[in-house]
Amino acid sequence: MTRHPHRPTGSAGGRRVTRDQFPSLSEFLAGYLHEDFPLDYGTPRDATRAFVDEATPAERDRVDRELRRFLAQTEGWPLEEFRHALAALGAAWQPASRAELEALLSRLADD
Repeated sequence: MTRHPHRPTGSAGGRRVTRDQFPSLSEFLAGYLHEDFPLDYGTPRDATRAFVDEATPAERDRVDRELRRFLAQTEGWPLEEFRHALAALGAAWQPASRAELEALLSRLADD
């Protein structure tokens, strides 16, 4: 299997998540929750708010749907595997729990 540097995969324990499965979510994570997000936005909540302010309703809807699908797909995964999957999608942010990522869903719905 050929791995592409721009398409990392998150796999652990036989589970796999790829950017191709979640293109809009990956774009959001890499664009807003990247390694410099604390400098650019301060908190994950503020980074998400910036995305909401800048994105179209269609873009927000795509990220919302993909985030819900990602959460469903990773339900029951140990926290370390869950974090690994997020990193594979482009996030530098490593939440302390699934609940922290779930909390971003309500921010995506804000207009």
